[in-house]
Amino acid sequence: MTITIDDTPATRDLHYLTEDQLRDLALSGDPLATAAAIREGDRRDREDKLAKMRARLAEIHAEGYDAAYAQYLKASEYTRGNLLSDLGRKRVTDEMSLWTGSKAEAERNASEELIDFWLYVEPRITPGGYARRRGQHTRIEREHARDEREATHEHIHRDQRLGRTPQLARDAARTLRPGQATPQAPQAGTRGPVPPSRRGTDVEDAGQDGHATGRPGRTVQRIGLGAKSMGLVGMAVREGVRAAEHSRQAAEHKTVAVPQSTEVVRAPQPIDGARLLNLADAWFGRHVWMSDAARHTAVLYTAAQHFRLAESGRLAWSKFGRVLYVASTPGSGKTTAMVCMGYMSAPWFRGIDANPTAPGLCASVKEEHAALFIDELHRLLGAKGTRKADVVTILNVGYEKNGTYLNARGGKASRSYVYAPAVMAGKDILLTSATEELEDLLDRCAAIVRLSPPPEDVELAEVTDETQAQGEAIAGQLAAWAAQEMADQDRFREAFTVACDQAREIGLTGRAKDVWVPLIATAWLASPGHADAACRAALEFRKNRPAVEEDPLAGLEAQLAGDGDLPSWG
Repeated sequence: MTITIDDTPATRDLHYLTEDQLRDLALSGDPLATAAAIREGDRRDREDKLAKMRARLAEIHAEGYDAAYAQYLKASEYTRGNLLSDLGRKRVTDEMSLWTGSKAEAERNASEELIDFWLYVEPRITPGGYARRRGQHTRIEREHARDEREATHEHIHRDQRLGRTPQLARDAARTLRPGQATPQAPQAGTRGPVPPSRRGTDVEDAGQDGHATGRPGRTVQRIGLGAKSMGLVGMAVREGVRAAEHSRQAAEHKTVAVPQSTEVVRAPQPIDGARLLNLADAWFGRHVWMSDAARHTAVLYTAAQHFRLAESGRLAWSKFGRVLYVASTPGSGKTTAMVCMGYMSAPWFRGIDANPTAPGLCASVKEEHAALFIDELHRLLGAKGTRKADVVTILNVGYEKNGTYLNARGGKASRSYVYAPAVMAGKDILLTSATEELEDLLDRCAAIVRLSPPPEDVELAEVTDETQAQGEAIAGQLAAWAAQEMADQDRFREAFTVACDQAREIGLTGRAKDVWVPLIATAWLASPGHADAACRAALEFRKNRPAVEEDPLAGLEAQLAGDGDLPSWG
């Protein structure tokens, strides 16, 4: 068969060539024939991709029609067959058109019962709407996977700059058996292993040394759709490409030498956790007047939030509760308590927020890994606790490590991890007027501390720049002590186990146990005596709350009643 590719009619004849004929034409040595074959191969690839896309869209549309039909049956049962209005009975011959047509037309022809069904039972499902939601869900998952890949690459590059073995490489090395080859990571810009039906000669025509002969960092173009298809790379270029591939792989697997210091660095002295917590407790008590249990809780909460993962900066605990300060009168020390706790939380303390927004909290946690300090909570949420429900949602879900906030704007969705410590303060009106709305948030609090102005004979130290410097110095020691304790994984796991056992022994269950385990474990790492004090504080703030106040008329009632019951006016 003679083909002249410089003639337009002959070029159109390439459409009818088989894949073998097209491959032979590409390898004929004629540059013009090779170029024509590449163009034809690209055209077939594009048509194949479009055909698969159309088939997938048709499949999703069919799924959407099935979902709409299922809702049609459900709505027929709900309305007892009364799906059409008086106007609809005159105009509509197919009731399924209420689910396949426009929204305005459907509402014009639908009965009141069907409209109530769409409003209060189940939103209207259409094949097109179903397909759009599927596409949005797929895009969200793709963007989330991309964010995770970027975060992983950032950690790997940081480890390489510091001369450390990347975490992924360490994990892979632990899973290898002796003599097993090291798994190769996918090239940048690819989406993992190439399926067999999409592979070209970069996989099938590997050289004798086992390395692929395709261009590094990209997938080689191919011709046609069959398993025998091959990428169109000139035979004269293959040796140069193979040499470049060898050089690239050698550069990727080259061992990075870790700089060695010529001086002998002495290991730092271990930090006495019990002494450190005592110092922090005494410093905190000089500025804030509260009960011993409340002061111990504040110090333990601040110390526990320093147990963070070195790479990500996130908390090492699976769940972490909240602390709420409430008072009925000004000058009770709520803000001072938050400021002092914030100084001891450095560098995670970014200030006290009086009117935060949900996006602001998400950015603070995601970008700064900050501990949240929110003042004037009663003004932020309102007397009934109904204002800024999204902020309450973030405070609720952010108490566990898997807590995320999903926000959609402008047709795009973003997911933010909001797991972070949170200290709040406000007037105690929240505990009376907004109890129902804030029930979940209050249940996630390790302690709800009622504060009042100190007695006249108690003089507290003012908060100054020196106070901030002292608090940040305590924070540095707390962070070093937390890293010291986390370095001994066995002891750290033992602390968590002991804390769970002690929480159960004193009767803490559910969220009460979840929010106090990190504090009890932190206290136990300091000393058993500190753990006992933590358990007493947990009993005061969790198990025994709300405190039952003594009835001032109980004694008088018993004295006057005698042996009989007093009559009631009501």
